[in-house]
Amino acid sequence: MKRSIHFALFASCLAALGCSGSSTAPPPADFDVVVDELACGVMDAPAAVIDISERTDAFHSGDFSRLEARVRVDGPNRFHEVAMSEGSCRYLKKVTTVCDPGCGPDEFCDASSQCVKSPEGVSPGTLSIKGLGETIHIEPASFAKGVYDGPSPLDADLFDENDAIGARFSDDTYSAESVGVNGVAPMDRELTDAGFEMLDGEDAVLTWTAGPNPDACIRVVINGSNIVHGAPLEDIIECETTDNGSLTIPRALVEAFPGGETLLVTEGFDWPHSELTRYSRSRMSTKHGEAELLVRSSTFFRPNHLKTTGTP
Repeated sequence: MKRSIHFALFASCLAALGCSGSSTAPPPADFDVVVDELACGVMDAPAAVIDISERTDAFHSGDFSRLEARVRVDGPNRFHEVAMSEGSCRYLKKVTTVCDPGCGPDEFCDASSQCVKSPEGVSPGTLSIKGLGETIHIEPASFAKGVYDGPSPLDADLFDENDAIGARFSDDTYSAESVGVNGVAPMDRELTDAGFEMLDGEDAVLTWTAGPNPDACIRVVINGSNIVHGAPLEDIIECETTDNGSLTIPRALVEAFPGGETLLVTEGFDWPHSELTRYSRSRMSTKHGEAELLVRSSTFFRPNHLKTTGTP
């Protein structure tokens, strides 16, 4: 670990705005960081994610970091199905659903065209983070249950590879466990600067500078767009591999993906930039499902699919 967080930053967050911050109550009990990482690969989304990230994107002149958590009673809404899978990648397609009569304000129409209750947020006390210098204590936001936002700004170089990083919620009725992982090496920003081209008729090969640990986990997410702002994305390609510096997206998935270049900024709809991430993760059991600690270094980029076959 290389730095400490200045907790005075918390004090500048006005309570009237519902910001997360340090508590006036005594700090939660200390805990030991026990690293117990999960293997690489696609997993179902957990009910809660504690996300500690170093990032590079087109909107910042340099690297930056974030610390946030989102906690639900159940996992997030699921709107996609696996349309095809090949090699290290899978293609997710939004499911078209119709619920008649329409769903209530606290419900959504699931993949089987049934109205089900939307997942609720839950705030299980203070979130404590160790391994980034001094222990960070984050209170849940007042404007929405289950929302935790860490101090800002953070050092861009937030952690080192193999730093032992742990997290725990203070509410023992939610979970009496803590969760821990190692830090990861920083991801290079080449894709942020250069973009990524996919061409029909061939595989798409994505490359990056491999880190020192060849067994580290790599995730690639190629995002399509949606029809209207806030709606689920229509198409997503997800790939998982180890850190060897190269990943092949099979031709069939490339040709199924919509054509065009991701816009820098969208208006009226969403087309988020895609993501190359080096990560470590672990999960703990809670009374509302699994909670995941994700430590990652991500670079966000704009793919350009040159469509020469099939539909645009």
